Amino acid sequence: LLGDIFSALLQSYNNSAGGTGTSVVLAVFTSRTCVILIVSTFILWPLNMIRDLSALRFTSILGLFAVLYTVFFILVRALDGTYALQD
Repeated sequence: LLGDIFSALLQSYNNSAGGTGTSVVLAVFTSRTCVILIVSTFILWPLNMIRDLSALRFTSILGLFAVLYTVFFILVRALDGTYALQD
């Protein structure tokens, strides 16, 4: 999931910035495999090496509020008929 989202995001950023997208180096860094490797190495691996997870308590609360915020607006849009099928 991370590889799909971030690789598409990086490719669209390159295209909107005026890049041609044909650069070999850029093509390698925007590939799904490379994005997964970079995210795993520089974000997920250091988080897994933490012995005491109490340092993450503030960001955990923030993440919980972000999920609740998203669920709230999904419910509002579902109940107001936004997602209703058109005849």
